[in-house]
Amino acid sequence: MLRSKPKQNPADTSMPKKTKKQKLRAEKLRQTQFQISMAGPVKPQVGEAIPSPEISLPVKAELKEKTVGTAQTINTGSADSHVKKDLLKISLFTVFALVIQVVLYYLLRG
Repeated sequence: MLRSKPKQNPADTSMPKKTKKQKLRAEKLRQTQFQISMAGPVKPQVGEAIPSPEISLPVKAELKEKTVGTAQTINTGSADSHVKKDLLKISLFTVFALVIQVVLYYLLRG
């Protein structure tokens, strides 16, 4: 008999597969987090400062270079005007719908 492949969920096919390098990074991160969580809280002696654990996540150099050179500013003026225009459209549509309902009510009532 021929076996057919199990049907996959369309959502599963949209996610790209992880590379071996990404899997190794994730495993290393899990191990360091597990070690930190297993260490548990340590009671410091009086007068000693509590050292904070330093965890550095690997960052791709190429991504770092791209983001350093470009600074983006957010123009809030245009965002506000778009919101105001949308609210005006919604309000006008709502008033129009209510007027139509009142007119239909009086026309169909009598």
